[in-house]
Amino acid sequence: MGRRINYEERDRIKKMATLLFFEHGYENVSTRSIAETCNITRALLHHYYPQKEMLLLDSFLFLVQQYNRYFLERMSEEQFRLLDVELFFRLFFGMCTIDQKYKNLFLHIYSNVELLNKFIGRIIDEHFALLIEKPHKEEKQYAMYAIAGTLSQFIMLQEKKLLPWSTEELVDYAVRGYYLYIGKTPIEADTYMKTCKSVIDEPCIKNFISEFEEGINNVDFICSKE
Repeated sequence: MGRRINYEERDRIKKMATLLFFEHGYENVSTRSIAETCNITRALLHHYYPQKEMLLLDSFLFLVQQYNRYFLERMSEEQFRLLDVELFFRLFFGMCTIDQKYKNLFLHIYSNVELLNKFIGRIIDEHFALLIEKPHKEEKQYAMYAIAGTLSQFIMLQEKKLLPWSTEELVDYAVRGYYLYIGKTPIEADTYMKTCKSVIDEPCIKNFISEFEEGINNVDFICSKE
């Protein structure tokens, strides 16, 4: 029988790794340094996270969980269901604009289509956060892959200086396509986008960052080498 999962310990490893990714960047953090910082063996780290990219995905999913909690405390479930996907992408790219460390960490997912698809797949398969309906409507599943893939291509072109649009313009284009894909009219899409922009302003993004980082920094980390 294999070693049982200690979910509290796994959560602490995820948070500590996220802090390391923030400080040094995902590519510059090794599994050895994560294990040493957590005071655990690499074998134990591998037990919880066989691949480093799994830690990155869990860090991103923690962001999604906190996003879900944050906005469900501030709006009705009905309103959240209408705006959930756009809210997330505007919040996420706003975070990347305000603080470089989010761009350095999470845009690694958007530069890797295979990793991006794994992330979207986990959200859908596990009913994780963004989509409230269970089971998720098929057209919304496809639309999530579409908007994520579109933004991935836009970001790569923007990073190579091949696309003169601002990040906000990229998000506008992608979310409009998302709404049309799930059957909304152009007028409805414009209305949703106007409402969402009134919610996601800079003070809102900064307040969310503050709460998110408070959760990440609340590690209280003591792990033993076994």
